[in-house]
Amino acid sequence: MSDRDELIAKARELSADVTKGPWIYKAGDVLTEQGVMIAPDLYRGVQSLRDGRFIAESRTLLPALADLAESEGRRAAALAQENARLINEVGALDLAARELRHRAEVLARGIAAYRTGGYTQAQLWENGEGKAVQ
Repeated sequence: MSDRDELIAKARELSADVTKGPWIYKAGDVLTEQGVMIAPDLYRGVQSLRDGRFIAESRTLLPALADLAESEGRRAAALAQENARLINEVGALDLAARELRHRAEVLARGIAAYRTGGYTQAQLWENGEGKAVQ
């Protein structure tokens, strides 16, 4: 399992069995949107507005970030697969282009030889190995 997969799994595990979000921070307490206090003994008297907001926002951010990471992982895998397919396709096209270039060179040499009298008309359509060019 990759580090990314482990982090996603941990985020899912931490988010699974806690009070449903979203949570809000208000007057030193972390509450559900319906006003239910989240773990009052633990969060009562949070000293910093930033700490309280962090605790409250983490409830919805953690699962959302896990979803995003999972989605990006799937997208990256799909892009890698498409990239491999395109690399294979480019290789096949390159091979075809090389073959066509070779045939064109053989034909050009044959035409030049025919014009100078070096080949008979029948030999014009043969390549260097004596095989008919298709």
